[in-house]
Amino acid sequence: MNTSNMLVDWEHSVSEVPSGAQALQLLETDLQFDVVVADYALPGMSGLDLATKRKQIKPELPIVLTGVYVELPPHKTFDFLRLGKPHSQEELAEALKAALNAEGADGVASAS
Repeated sequence: MNTSNMLVDWEHSVSEVPSGAQALQLLETDLQFDVVVADYALPGMSGLDLATKRKQIKPELPIVLTGVYVELPPHKTFDFLRLGKPHSQEELAEALKAALNAEGADGVASAS
């Protein structure tokens, strides 16, 4: 919720959902998003699972996973950014810039 509040403070449009499954349903709609920001510890599925399934729906959509304890399998390459918690607005801004490779995104999907 804090991450969503930070994004709203920057006047981004945020679609917040409480679970990974609902985030996937949202991604399957016609809504357009610039980036997905998701917690690693989501109800019903991990953020890693969300990132993997997102690839099947919208492979071009960047994702930033946040969390305190992000356990990733060793020796594997991932196509998302990780952002530790707690994080500052500046750290979130840097992660978004890196994910988007550009400034000025409008729509952000947030699952927490």
